[in-house]
Amino acid sequence: MLKTKRKVKTNNRQSGYTFLEILVVLIVIGVGLTAVATNMSAALATMTPEETLVQTANLVLEAKSQALLGTGDKNKLTFNINSVSALNHNGVAITTLPDSYGKGCESASIRDNSFQETEKGQQNQSKHSFCVSGKPFHFNSSESFVFDRFSGKTTEAHVFFFSNNKRKLALLITQTGDLTVAEKINDVWRSRTDIQKLYSQTQLTKANKENQQD
Repeated sequence: MLKTKRKVKTNNRQSGYTFLEILVVLIVIGVGLTAVATNMSAALATMTPEETLVQTANLVLEAKSQALLGTGDKNKLTFNINSVSALNHNGVAITTLPDSYGKGCESASIRDNSFQETEKGQQNQSKHSFCVSGKPFHFNSSESFVFDRFSGKTTEAHVFFFSNNKRKLALLITQTGDLTVAEKINDVWRSRTDIQKLYSQTQLTKANKENQQD
């Protein structure tokens, strides 16, 4: 009889887990999920500047395409950086001015074109320049601009800057309505044609889909 009771106790011990064991397992799973979530957030933060720039470029190109089509609605011809700010871009700062104008150009050239005189003799602080691949790029730092109907051009060039603690990118819109990308490394802004291909490919894919629907 004593042997039988011992066997029952042993079988019960082998067939289940104690409350303490279950609690330990739950704690380990919780710690593991927290670590995975943290790593995923860090990975997304690293990728976000490039993704946010591509999002912005696609919105700019959409406004330009409406202009080329001759759309009469001015709102559709207008790009405003606030439309990008409303999207999800965790950890990325979007500005209309760089944290540094970059090395590689003559400082006098940058300084002389950073502020232009208005008709009243006052400085227009929306006019700036920064150095890209050894050449000054002059731009207006306003948050919005309008594409010219039919031509797809703008009255002035514009730049939007995207940065986090690892990358600093710039989207340049020329007066002809063309888009280029630059990245700052060691305080030098250089053109990045490889990133330009990302939003160009997106626009091509979108155009193909629209043609298939037609």
